[in-house]
Amino acid sequence: MIHYNILDHDDGFRIDDGQDHLLFISKNRVAVNPVLFAIEDGYGVITTARSFDAYPKDAHPTDSDQVVVEIGAGLGGFIPTLARSHKWRLTVIDPFDYQIAQAMLEFAKGLELADWQRLYVEELLERSCVYLDPNRVQLVPYRLGEALKRVPSLAGSADVVVDYFGALQYPTTEGSLGAFVEDLECLLLRPGGVLIAKPIGGFPQVIRP
Repeated sequence: MIHYNILDHDDGFRIDDGQDHLLFISKNRVAVNPVLFAIEDGYGVITTARSFDAYPKDAHPTDSDQVVVEIGAGLGGFIPTLARSHKWRLTVIDPFDYQIAQAMLEFAKGLELADWQRLYVEELLERSCVYLDPNRVQLVPYRLGEALKRVPSLAGSADVVVDYFGALQYPTTEGSLGAFVEDLECLLLRPGGVLIAKPIGGFPQVIRP
């Protein structure tokens, strides 16, 4: 049984499960979202939970038949929102441990939280259920390069590929990191597909290979 340790924080809370996993929710972080969700494990995987509105409109498929792949989705709201109406199974490539995230969020529900914290925890729990539902999302729990090797059917499968901050998850010594990651991203696309990428510190870019 995991014993959680609650760590105080001025404007939010942190939960440490004693197994190198940290749940951190804060209202005043400088991030894409005013509220940041992060779990860090022994492999250094850190994620956020961007809202659907934080993604550029270019990333929103206009056709519900389109195949969409998101790399490094974390617990973002993009895929769960699409899952409400999308006909095809969506794909997420991310080494993030969604089951641990769900367990920590369930634990957080039992705490005395501010109203905004409780609502946010409940929203993230709903998202985690979507990510863990194989009828709605194909979850590929690896870094991008390994995912393409282990699941070769991913290559050329997507109409839209979305990758925000993904380069942090795919370190390599082969040439330019940015170019290397973009090459991997483009391998996922069908002819005529669209890549929506956001380099670290940059603005979203629409790339049509």
